[in-house]
Amino acid sequence: MKSRKLQIAVVVAACAVTVLLRVRNTPFHLDSMIALALLCGAVIRHPLAVLIPLAIRLFTDVLLWQKTGYGFYPSMAFDYAAYLGIAVLARMAPVHRYSTTMFAGSLLGPALFFLVSNFGVWYLWPETYAPTTTGLLSCYAAGLPFFKASFAGNFIFSLLFLGAWHFAAAAGTNANQYAAVPIDGNNEP
Repeated sequence: MKSRKLQIAVVVAACAVTVLLRVRNTPFHLDSMIALALLCGAVIRHPLAVLIPLAIRLFTDVLLWQKTGYGFYPSMAFDYAAYLGIAVLARMAPVHRYSTTMFAGSLLGPALFFLVSNFGVWYLWPETYAPTTTGLLSCYAAGLPFFKASFAGNFIFSLLFLGAWHFAAAAGTNANQYAAVPIDGNNEP
């Protein structure tokens, strides 16, 4: 029971960190949305867990809109689709391979988000980028500084969230069992 409570605390803390990073101007514009999507998809076995990152994103978009007037934009559906895709792909990874999932996801997740979200900007904002291959490439080039920050932040937070999860899962269990203790409502250590 102790490890399950700690696991829930890790997920709540990851959500709180993600909210704070999104609504505050952080150094280097660090982000943890993809890390949260990976965590929720890989370790929480409830079918609706993949929606947690989307709920956090919607909540922070509302906060940003109230604070700045900018929280919603035409291509944001592509952002949400990318987060959902990342969480679903993490869910499909083997349960006993959290480390591999989080490490690979922390490398590939930002790339997937970059490709999908920038495609959305190019597709839905023809007044900004020409609806040509050159326009698409220009959109991707303009997004590279954001990709660097997304990659750095999500790599760091994926490893941090995974480490916290493993620590929580190991609490109250022996070292050989901790990797296969997902939150699913049925498996209580």
